[in-house]
Amino acid sequence: MYQKAKLFRSSDVYQIMMKILLPLIIGCFLLSCNSDEYSPNQVFNRNTPSNVNAKEIASLPQKPIGTTIRIAVSGDTQRSYQASELFVDQINARNDIDFVILNGDISDFGLLLEFDGIFKIYDRLKAPFISVIGNHDLVANGRAVYERMFGPLNFTFNYAGIKFICHDTNGREYNFNGSTPSISWLKANLKLDAGTTNLVAFSHVPPTDGDFDPKLVNPY
Repeated sequence: MYQKAKLFRSSDVYQIMMKILLPLIIGCFLLSCNSDEYSPNQVFNRNTPSNVNAKEIASLPQKPIGTTIRIAVSGDTQRSYQASELFVDQINARNDIDFVILNGDISDFGLLLEFDGIFKIYDRLKAPFISVIGNHDLVANGRAVYERMFGPLNFTFNYAGIKFICHDTNGREYNFNGSTPSISWLKANLKLDAGTTNLVAFSHVPPTDGDFDPKLVNPY
């Protein structure tokens, strides 16, 4: 048995299509505004954490001078999300780690998406974690992302009588222009503060590496 096909005017088709497509268009637009969407040029979104290093340092428990402390050091987490998850699980299984140093190359291409991905993993740590800038973190808008999320590229903090000096040594990313590492900043900060007896420095690129500014090897 055959049924007669119903004919639609072009205006009817338009109205039907708009009833179907308009909600889809609006839905896609709203999804594109979701905090999980990233632009390659994006520096932050509404859920991006800020000043993480300062907050983590402030959360360090007080320990008297001379107390034994234990620090876990990791780095080059770019593209190593599964390994980072395993690292966090292993650190959380211990109760003797005072804090973790994430020693640079948090990202591969300086993208907010990468920084956010590693932050969410390391934020599961029971111990505080403090991040140092790496050469890959300075690619594209990476510096702006790092500074907003973690804070200054060069900074110090004191813990258990030790002054920690975290600094940028990624000379190649500055075209070896003699600015990085900042020798003047290091001279001003490589001094004991009141209540400290030792100095410990962290940076990503060592002076023996080709990414270190060759003009600054001897002064460093």
